[in-house]
Amino acid sequence: MSARDEILSMLNQVSDLRLSAERWQKVTALLHRMESARAANDLDGMLAVVVELEMAARRIPTIGSEPAGPPPPPVRDRLNQLVHALGGDQGSGPSR
Repeated sequence: MSARDEILSMLNQVSDLRLSAERWQKVTALLHRMESARAANDLDGMLAVVVELEMAARRIPTIGSEPAGPPPPPVRDRLNQLVHALGGDQGSGPSR
């Protein structure tokens, strides 16, 4: 799998996550970092964010934590923008 494919795959996985509002804020910060790395053509920076997104997706919520929900609209918009900027297929990109 190419680096681009790995990044696009992670962005698609993020669109399927159910996280608390606090965790979505952390994902939003990571997506900002990915946008900055993409704008700077920093592939290593983008792949570093992929690793952090993978860790965020695997973190198990604690008992009594906020209820989990799908990506809020601003996160979905940012995911779609990144997929488009990376040349991903609009039809298979995050769209929810």
